[in-house]
Amino acid sequence: MSGQVSFANLAEDLSVSSHTVKSWMGILEGLYLTFRVPPYAGSLVRSLRKELKVYFYDCAAAFTGSGPRLENLVACALLKHCQLQHDARVARLQLHYFRDREKREVDFVVTENARVKWCIEVKEEDDHLHRPLAYLRERTLPG
Repeated sequence: MSGQVSFANLAEDLSVSSHTVKSWMGILEGLYLTFRVPPYAGSLVRSLRKELKVYFYDCAAAFTGSGPRLENLVACALLKHCQLQHDARVARLQLHYFRDREKREVDFVVTENARVKWCIEVKEEDDHLHRPLAYLRERTLPG
């Protein structure tokens, strides 16, 4: 279940109402099994305000492949960092992801006071700059 989740599609697949799916997801979050990462829109007109991404607090529960597990591990580490900064009253960091209408996607966008601080793409074996990451960096990061 780690990754983008459409409550409407999930409800259809399970033959239940989307309200029921939202309730179930709330229970999973309340039990600290999963957490949501909302999409980043900022001032980017072409960004999509669509599905949330859902990750597990237990990284081993995320699929069977090492790529999704690695992404889930990074999501947990970033969430923990954002929460620590908030609890220590150092900064108000928020964790997001980015996806636009052209299907450009960046795994994580960390914002501070609604301004992009970091753009992070998780890859197991790729040393080239991810094009959507470069696109987002050019439009959101200073300098």
